[in-house]
Amino acid sequence: MTPEAKEAFLELWNQGTPEEQAEQAFGWWCEIAQRRSQQAGRINQANAEFWELKGFEQDTKRKRKHGALVKHATDPARNSWNKVRENWQEWKKDKATYKTKAAFARDMLDAYPDLTSQKTIEDKCRLWEKAAAEKV
Repeated sequence: MTPEAKEAFLELWNQGTPEEQAEQAFGWWCEIAQRRSQQAGRINQANAEFWELKGFEQDTKRKRKHGALVKHATDPARNSWNKVRENWQEWKKDKATYKTKAAFARDMLDAYPDLTSQKTIEDKCRLWEKAAAEKV
């Protein structure tokens, strides 16, 4: 990281409340993870093409790793989870929307068909609450 980038990062980080900082950090983390997945996919694809040109077949481990990276980079549920987190943060600001986590989870299941488990959404809510409590 360049000194200018580090200074800009620290300036952004020092603005706002701890909750806003946590939201910003989570957003940056998601963006970095997505970029790294895309880069890894491109690198692995180039590597596969190189070995195919040389007449070698990739070993099984590399194939599985590449498949996992592609799956995670293109998984529609990843985008849904980001939206669920945003909705959860909005719900935490205005408690009148849902009475319980279960009600919130049921609504998110209806809104995002890529998600399949109410319990998983409730568990994620608990994790987000715990992380928010640790930040304060």
